Amino acid sequence: MDETWSTEPDIEELRRLHAMLNTDPAAAVHGFRQLAERGSLMSMVYLAHACAKGLGIEVDLPESERWYRRAVNGGSALASYELGRNLLERREFPEAREMFLKGVAVQYSPSLHMMALMELRGQGGPANLTIARDLLEKAVARGHVFSKRNLGLLLMTGQFGLYQVVRGAFLLLASIKDVIFSSRDPMGDRLR
Repeated sequence: MDETWSTEPDIEELRRLHAMLNTDPAAAVHGFRQLAERGSLMSMVYLAHACAKGLGIEVDLPESERWYRRAVNGGSALASYELGRNLLERREFPEAREMFLKGVAVQYSPSLHMMALMELRGQGGPANLTIARDLLEKAVARGHVFSKRNLGLLLMTGQFGLYQVVRGAFLLLASIKDVIFSSRDPMGDRLR
């Protein structure tokens, strides 16, 4: 499950259609459908999002889920993450866990983060702070700022020893610094 652009059948068309979402969403959705039929995983993800939000078409949540699942079956870590979030919102914990674990298997930072939160909250099973910590550590190592914040907060509880409380405080401060002083979009790819 890798979001490599090299597997996209027509990256330039994908970019053109994505830019059209703001000006002519119906035409963009039509184009995404054509690209999706050619195997474009990102088109499937964009279609799922359009169906969920009513961009260029009527809101159709079952259709959104079908597009996400098709992209997941094609190997999209982003699709498994997005579908996992939707399932989590509906409190379908076992299914959400399954989707996030697909991303965890390929070290996809957003999935590592969400799986850690499920472990912290005991969603879909008993809470496991050690597993949550391990998942957050992996996401932090990959540059995920929200994980850095949440790992800092977890360590500051004192459940992992005094040294880890101090480390947690530094991680929390570092995450704040990262967001404030980042030259990249704070909602960009390193935070997802």
